[in-house]
Amino acid sequence: MRETRELCPDATRLETWKTYFSEMKKQSDQQRAKNDKPFFDSLVRNAIDFLQKSVQELEKYPKYSVIHFCMALELFLKARLLREHWALVVSKADKASLLAFQNGDFISVTLDECIQRLANVADESLLMHELECFRIVRDHRNKLVHFFHPDYQQPIDYTTLAKIVSEQCKAWFYLHRLLTSKWSKYFAPYRKKIADLDKLVRDNRHFLASKFKALKPEIEAEKKNGVRFSPCEACAFESARISALREPLFSQTCLVCEARSHFLKIQCPNCGKAIVIWEEATGECADCGTTVNLDYLLDRFGPKERPGDEPSIAFCSNCENSDASVIPFGNQYLCLDCLAIHDEVGNCGWCGELITGDTTDTAVLGCFNCSGPNLPD
Repeated sequence: MRETRELCPDATRLETWKTYFSEMKKQSDQQRAKNDKPFFDSLVRNAIDFLQKSVQELEKYPKYSVIHFCMALELFLKARLLREHWALVVSKADKASLLAFQNGDFISVTLDECIQRLANVADESLLMHELECFRIVRDHRNKLVHFFHPDYQQPIDYTTLAKIVSEQCKAWFYLHRLLTSKWSKYFAPYRKKIADLDKLVRDNRHFLASKFKALKPEIEAEKKNGVRFSPCEACAFESARISALREPLFSQTCLVCEARSHFLKIQCPNCGKAIVIWEEATGECADCGTTVNLDYLLDRFGPKERPGDEPSIAFCSNCENSDASVIPFGNQYLCLDCLAIHDEVGNCGWCGELITGDTTDTAVLGCFNCSGPNLPD
């Protein structure tokens, strides 16, 4: 389930904020982007610098590698948030001062606040496994900052290094995907720098070689028993176990870095060859170039509804796609956009839409699809 609204104390105030920032963007979108560019560039350059430091410090100063990696992660997310409005980067945004912001005299948002504002104001939702991964990085950083850890004394052992690299490979894979795909229009000027960072992070994967070597007999034994493995997208070792969940859905879990994801495997509607579809409901046939999208998947796998039928396709609380994308899937429900599996669906108590997630308080607070009733402050 996606983050609940916590930027503002109630849904009415949240809607006011969203309207305010929307109007601010409409009034002078080009001018605002021009004014915000120096701040955006500063955040991105800092993020790049901290990530480079993290990679370089890994073997000699692993504690600082963890700390600097987390700082880079947070700065990239804050840079995306800043493209909505500079005040959103300030913790108490309703009291934000442009002069104080320009002078760097402010307290910035935490990782959780940044994620909440990206979802609530920018309509940029992170997937559940991305959230979990980024929070693991944050929690690891916090432990090292606040408490002494004997595992990080010199000489550092390879088990600790492998754990750090595994964590960073996975987090960078998710962050890199955001920067180069979903958020590419914002970070396009830094495409070359981001590609260089990708190479740097991936070069540290050799620290996972001993873990892969230790796991290889287990992997080979599973292969002989018919289990499929593929190269992991995060760490590149052929250690991602493929499991069939329910046709056409499969899961992929890496035994080395623990990165996991779902994918669909379907037949191309044109030539019949296999098409693999990852999150965001798009796929292309490698043989004939035919592409499939969410509309095609809904038509092929969704329930056949007739005019006047009660809707049986729900809105997803995980990805919060603006289109209904969750279909009945055995005894559960599957979002064809983010490929999350849900145990139940229900109607929002305010807007009545069929949604996944907890609907307990929706009559008062509304859901991710609506603002709920206009309650007085």
